Amino acid sequence: MTADRGSRGDTSLRIAVFVTTCAGIWALVAADLLPAGAGLTGGALLALAAGWASRVGSGTARKWASSGLLAVTVIAALSQGLGDLTNAGATLAILLVGLTVAHALVLESVRDLTVGLELGGAMVLVSAGLAPGMAIAAPLGVAWVSAISALVLAHDLHARRGTAAVLVAPAAPRTGGRVVRTVLAAVVVGLLVFLLVPRPPSLSDLAARSRFAGGAQGQDGPGATGRSAGAWSSGVLDMRVRGTLGDDPVLSVPGDSPGLWRGAVLDRYDGQRWSAPPGGARLLRGGPVRSVPPTVDDPAMPHETTRTDEVHPIGYYGTVVAPGRPVAVAAPVGLTVGGGRVGLASPGGYTVTSASPRTDPATLRRATGPDPSPGRWTDLPPALPGRVADLGRRLVDGAPTRYDAVRAIEEDLRARATYRLDSPVPGRGDDAVDVFLFRDRTGFCEQFAAAETVLLRAAGIPARLVTGFSGGARVDERRVIRDSDAHAWVEVWFPGVGWVPSDPTAGATLADESAGRFATAWTALGNLVADARARLLLAVGLVCLVCAGVAVGRFACRSRPGAGTIPAPGSTGAGRRGPLPAAFGRFETALAEAGAPRLPSEGLEGLAARIPAAAAPLAVVGRALYGATAPSPADSRAAADTLDRLSAALLAAAAERSVPSTTRP
Repeated sequence: MTADRGSRGDTSLRIAVFVTTCAGIWALVAADLLPAGAGLTGGALLALAAGWASRVGSGTARKWASSGLLAVTVIAALSQGLGDLTNAGATLAILLVGLTVAHALVLESVRDLTVGLELGGAMVLVSAGLAPGMAIAAPLGVAWVSAISALVLAHDLHARRGTAAVLVAPAAPRTGGRVVRTVLAAVVVGLLVFLLVPRPPSLSDLAARSRFAGGAQGQDGPGATGRSAGAWSSGVLDMRVRGTLGDDPVLSVPGDSPGLWRGAVLDRYDGQRWSAPPGGARLLRGGPVRSVPPTVDDPAMPHETTRTDEVHPIGYYGTVVAPGRPVAVAAPVGLTVGGGRVGLASPGGYTVTSASPRTDPATLRRATGPDPSPGRWTDLPPALPGRVADLGRRLVDGAPTRYDAVRAIEEDLRARATYRLDSPVPGRGDDAVDVFLFRDRTGFCEQFAAAETVLLRAAGIPARLVTGFSGGARVDERRVIRDSDAHAWVEVWFPGVGWVPSDPTAGATLADESAGRFATAWTALGNLVADARARLLLAVGLVCLVCAGVAVGRFACRSRPGAGTIPAPGSTGAGRRGPLPAAFGRFETALAEAGAPRLPSEGLEGLAARIPAAAAPLAVVGRALYGATAPSPADSRAAADTLDRLSAALLAAAAERSVPSTTRP
């Protein structure tokens, strides 16, 4: 800074702001808004910019560099595009990091540092809105503590620079204790706010709505989110989306119906997303029962079994779900077919007739014949890492039948990975199946189903991913399916039989059965704070703990001999007992008269550092207030006399400066 750039207070403030902004960049990486490489680059540039700003006196070069960096940042941000909220989040992340580094080049004052602090806070807030699970917890905690520390230090610098020096230049007040107390209070208040204030839908939910429902209610219904049941039947599945599914009922189906209810078929994989077959939906005519004609994607096969089920949607519409390939649907609303699903034009119940192939092992082992002609059932993205394809071919090598090949891949996935809802999110540019198989080795049904589909395709076996529902709870003669029953599995083509379901998630080991204690505790904490009643109990416990700590601290202070309260700045000492408190009050008054009052945050040690002549008597004052044993009467009298002499000298110097000088003839 300009006045005293090298002072200790400036250095501490700069460090606190730097830590806050670095935590903001870290938070953007945790929220998957920046790749890890870009985050490291941004942190390194920030350190270089802050170091240059603290050493280069001339601001012209730094201003030109800052302007150039801003231009590059805007170009890089616009190159991301603004097609949906996810890209908008990445664009905002690039703008914030670039603006922070550019601003660090032109730091000149405490106000500039405060602006940098605000930029760091903005990065954390954006990340908190888009972060999956508890990934944001660590950078958020670091940023919160460092930001509070920076605010206290900035306040002290501002107060100190507004004081006048009389005896010596004002020394930096000892603010360490106050910073610690302020940070602890802020952490407690922050935890209470987190536990008590209801959390609104996150920005990631809004982004999911934009991707899956076009920003409107549409097929996903009101309130649909990234991992809601409606989104899973919409024809798009983003492997980066995380979040806990709700427990709201969505469907009522017959109690004796099969466990798997298919909603949408997805066949296109780009490394991070699955999507439905291309082509627009066409209207199904006729009624009241409308036939769903077989297609190349879902052909009619011999020896299929059919069944008819009455389905009652509960706050869910948009897609016909069925325990097999839909053959006919009776519904009072319009129906469409295409895009891997049968769509409902508006809410309402329906009766669906579905066909399912034979799935007994003997039939599947005997299945032989040609595969479907469209090559998309074995298509893989060009950028798929080679080790994924190699694994698929290696797992089925030597399998005598297609059935045994599918079983080999299922068993490998169950042995290789564990089931975990808050699994890590793939980075930008990472292949979701690759990181699941070889890096994270943990995930939920989406990751298991996607991995099996890709591995089967790598081995030349036609496969596709299916989303829908699994299970449900029996209620009388029917079964209620809830949002949390949304599921993803695989359909494998068996020649002469048809598309047969395969569920690699079934039988997978739960992650907390093999994870370390820290990971288990972290997951348990995330589940705990997700419950409103548990958060309320935690808040009450936190308040009780703080009150107990304050009470113990006050009792300990009162029980110490000679303990008391630090004399307030500007107090006169009236009403105090003994000569020493009165002398200290007169000394404070003299300091104020001389134009150098004791600062609100200035303790006895800071005052002694500023006025060395008063160090000895102030040490006696400290012993009287905080010492284990009180000073002797003689020491108290001697200290009081010294303070009075210093007070008289200060008042005399002040009076002499107030008398105008005269010139003798």
